[in-house]
Amino acid sequence: MKANRLLSFVISAVTVGSVLSVTAFGGNNNNTTTAKAPTNADNAALYWAVKAGSNYDTGSAGAPIIVGDNIVSCTGSSLLKYNRYTGEALEQRGTLVAKSDYNIVPPLYADGKIFVGLRNGTIQAFDADTLESLWIYKDELKGQANSPIIYHDGCVYTGFWNSETKNANYVCVSVADEDTADTAEQKQPVWTYTQNGGFYWAGAYVCDNFLLVGTDDGDSGYDSNNSSLLSLNPKTGEVIDRIDNLCGDIRSSITFDGSTNACYFTSKGGRFYTATVNSDGTFNDDTKSIALANGNSPAICTSTPIVYNGRAYIGVAGTSQFTPYSGHNITVIDLPNWSIAYQVQTKGFPQASGVLTNGYEDSDGYVYVYYIDNYTPGQIRVIKDKPGVTAVVGPVTETYTNKGQTYTYSCAPVLFTPSGSQAQYAICTPVVDDEGTLYFKNDSAYLMAVGSRIESLEIAKQPDKTVYKVGESFDPAGMKVVANLANGLKRDVTDYITCYDSPLDTNSTDVQVCYNHVLYADKFDAQNGNTAGVEISPPEVYVDISVFTDDEMAQINDVIEKINAIGDVTLESEPVIVEARAAYDALSDEQKSAVTNYETLVLAEQKLAELKNPAESQADEQESKTDKPDSTSSVTSTESAPDSVKSDKIVTAKSTATNDDSSPNTSGNSENIIMIVIILFSLAIIVTKAKSAKTE
Repeated sequence: MKANRLLSFVISAVTVGSVLSVTAFGGNNNNTTTAKAPTNADNAALYWAVKAGSNYDTGSAGAPIIVGDNIVSCTGSSLLKYNRYTGEALEQRGTLVAKSDYNIVPPLYADGKIFVGLRNGTIQAFDADTLESLWIYKDELKGQANSPIIYHDGCVYTGFWNSETKNANYVCVSVADEDTADTAEQKQPVWTYTQNGGFYWAGAYVCDNFLLVGTDDGDSGYDSNNSSLLSLNPKTGEVIDRIDNLCGDIRSSITFDGSTNACYFTSKGGRFYTATVNSDGTFNDDTKSIALANGNSPAICTSTPIVYNGRAYIGVAGTSQFTPYSGHNITVIDLPNWSIAYQVQTKGFPQASGVLTNGYEDSDGYVYVYYIDNYTPGQIRVIKDKPGVTAVVGPVTETYTNKGQTYTYSCAPVLFTPSGSQAQYAICTPVVDDEGTLYFKNDSAYLMAVGSRIESLEIAKQPDKTVYKVGESFDPAGMKVVANLANGLKRDVTDYITCYDSPLDTNSTDVQVCYNHVLYADKFDAQNGNTAGVEISPPEVYVDISVFTDDEMAQINDVIEKINAIGDVTLESEPVIVEARAAYDALSDEQKSAVTNYETLVLAEQKLAELKNPAESQADEQESKTDKPDSTSSVTSTESAPDSVKSDKIVTAKSTATNDDSSPNTSGNSENIIMIVIILFSLAIIVTKAKSAKTE
């Protein structure tokens, strides 16, 4: 592990910066999402881990992005797609014209294309569907392509870096594929801007009127007051305005808040900055900063700020960048008061940017913010925060032993710990899909997916076939399986399940259905630090089936055929119907459940009864109609009849009509009932009028 530590030191010495993905960040570089990512170790799980490269350098696994249902990443000389549910590499493969320098900056997906930054000042464009190369840009000053690629209005923008002191370009290149027949078409820039020290992890904010980007300071150190924030014309590259003499290399992207026209960024000189921008791209004279010092030492910061609800979140290095628990922390800034709300310690430097979800905010007002330690094993940490909070919610206790001395630290909670061969330093911003799964890579060259734990599987739709003969195998066709996630969402996992596929026998009453794409997780422990690498049993569910011998199956099929033979029901169908009923009744209860057309037999029997006794059928239909409440004249008459008639004669009449079994065809004869009721009502009215006339 000592060798790995030294290797990572070499990387970080030249690649201290912020890794961005447009899929996660969007055009303003503010990495927020509404997706419900897991909130603690006990509801998170590692779904898959795929060895996607060979080392930390040119053969490393590239920082991933999400394109549709796939993960896209570079490794070596290839651009690859991976199934985001299983990690399986797809057959499509793009061929890179050069390798990447450390693969710490993800590709960019925009305009139906994928853009990749490569060594020697190269940008290569691919068709997003086929991964066929479309064009290549090679910058005249060359340099490492370790700044995020940004898209706006038909162009991509990025910067290059040659060293702390040499010149390098920031460029604008049209995305158009002018020569569709030439997959290696050489593109020319729309414009270039040359900067001493160049651009490293310096992601731009770009809109119609201006482009904002930070520069290195041009010195061999990283904390001189010579870096700049540039405002460039996005169409010409001309300087609109600039803020100079900033402290240290600016190796974060520029986060822009459109509601206040304020931009936010950090520097390696240990500063958190803000400035406001006018609509024409000029700066107001209101630039201010907060020092992020740890004691007497300047605090390196390369993390792109996440700005949300009056708070800003950044990762900050301790006094010694590669010494664990040396003051590395996640810093939360109270923007209205322009002060640090609190800092919570981490084992390693959260060197890349984080991601914030507000998907749970409606329930408790809190957001959750995720960062990865750049120190083995590369843990993902999560803090729970909202305005007014002045100390981390739910800190955890971690211990570290060095030279026989054990130290205890209060730290940010750990969501997940890569274990075994997957444990390594990590410079990667996780990207999150709509189901809350986080995708990331580390120096182990593994791509990994950590998501909300599956609490249960359910059969949302039964398979087409649930009845089998002995010796057949289960057929899942037509079945739909849904995973119930701990975050309350449901995921259709039908395409990724594994079913019991051995020959069935008469003892088989159900079939096991499993989702095997889960590996391990942490077990949360606030007092002693998490237990890592806890294996997860694959979630499972069972489908009820019936299995019969050949003879039993023949009997079932015989009944089905007899029912199918009924056809259109006439009086002549009675023998066929009686035969089908007798055959059905002779089956066992389990066999009866396998007769798929039993309802046809029931309907045929009902139809035959109607044909044999049409009068009863008609009466039943009429009675059904009169049972429904309506506004008929009989109700009106009832309302005008004397109470004595209502309470006695009507009820008596109804009782007589429905219960006198000796009367011919009176049972259910609704027409006779109606006539009797009308006559009684009429007599009641006549009697009432006669009494009234006699009184007068």
